[in-house]
Formats: sequence, structure tokens, C-alpha cells
Amino acid sequence: GDHGTSCTLIHKIHNKSRPVMMCLDVEFAGFHQEPPAKRPKMEPPSISPPLKLIKERPAVRVYTIDVAAGSSCSCALPFAKVLLVVHRGARIRGTLGECFVKAGDVFFREGPEEMKLEVLGSRRDLRLWVVELLY
Repeated sequence: GDHGTSCTLIHKIHNKSRPVMMCLDVEFAGFHQEPPAKRPKMEPPSISPPLKLIKERPAVRVYTIDVAAGSSCSCALPFAKVLLVVHRGARIRGTLGECFVKAGDVFFREGPEEMKLEVLGSRRDLRLWVVELLY
């Protein structure tokens, strides 16, 4: 099926290389109460690096943030509701506190807000998926 119908979606994923692949599949039950033609299309907000748009669906937009080991970044999250999903973990300090985040960790934030991240150490880069919730 496709993402515009109510049919069951089946994903076949084969990982053919290292490292282990991680798949983010976001589904919202009840989001499609109105036909797509009646829902207004929301234009993406103005974003700047390190935020990069990688995927759009009717209920969400997915962005990435990459921060190299030993460096820091500051970026505006101009979204009302957002999920931060860790794709590649690292020891961090900043808006999310000081902690080790690992792949699969999820944080919910309401904004907009200015996010600051510092990756501690020199061995692990950080990659976050930023999931803008449009409902």
C-alpha cells in the first residue's frame, strides 16, 4: 500500500552492510479523519543548518542533526511539538542535559526553542532524527 490509504503497510528491510541499520516508522492512528483534500498543507518552516529535512509525510516531517565528536552546535527548533530520536548515540551536554544517549532513545519537546548540544569526547558522533509532529 501507500501512505495515503488505510491499508496495511508491509516493509521488507534487508541490511546489506555494517553498521546495523535503524528504521524510523512513524504512524498516527486517527490522523486521517479528514480526507487529504480537506486538510490544509502546512509549508515547512524556515530552517538552518545543522537541521536538514530528509522526509515529509502528511502527519510529520523528519529532519536530521549531525554533531561531530568533540564539537557543539546550536540550532532553532521552530516547531510546536517534536520528537527527538537518537539514531547514533554519544555522551552529550546541553538542552537535553548531560548524559549518554543511545540509539533508540526518544525525547518529546514542545517549542519553539533554541537547542544547544555539545558532544563530549572524541570518539562518537551524534545523529538525531527530529520528527516534527503536524497534528
